Amino acid sequence: MPFSLHSERFARTRSQITQSVGKTTKDIAQLFETTVSLQNALDQRDAEIKRLKQGYDAELIRRFVARFIRVKFALADAESGGAADHATLHQIGRLLDDALDACGVEEFRPKVSEDFRTAVGVADNPRIIQTEDLNQNFRIADILEPGYRFRLGSKNNIVMPARVSIYLARTSGG
Repeated sequence: MPFSLHSERFARTRSQITQSVGKTTKDIAQLFETTVSLQNALDQRDAEIKRLKQGYDAELIRRFVARFIRVKFALADAESGGAADHATLHQIGRLLDDALDACGVEEFRPKVSEDFRTAVGVADNPRIIQTEDLNQNFRIADILEPGYRFRLGSKNNIVMPARVSIYLARTSGG
């Protein structure tokens, strides 16, 4: 094979490689621009979602606080008017129930006779009732105050645990 034919083929191959590298470089640059453009769009959407969420959260807090302000006004009216009768207190209780309901909070009561050690949503330091019956040991005897939890979410989403009394068996040494 003559040298000129070899160099001509070499020049063509080199030209094809150069064109191919140039096209690949151009494709990579376009891909990079597309990626940057998509990332910018995602960043803008994330910022917009964050702004909307902050506004939504602020509105929820505003509604929450407004309901308790109504209760405060009702208490002030009852105090100033000297009208702390049963009907007024009942109305204030209804306002509080409404405020809690609007916040997604519900009252709950653990089951009487449930084992205190495994009961969900009970406060520490229960009132103790001594018993001789070992079968009643650590069983819930009574609900002193109901608990409150968020209606939605897991069972363990307790706002305020219930206060209970439990049976505690006397030991032979006590």
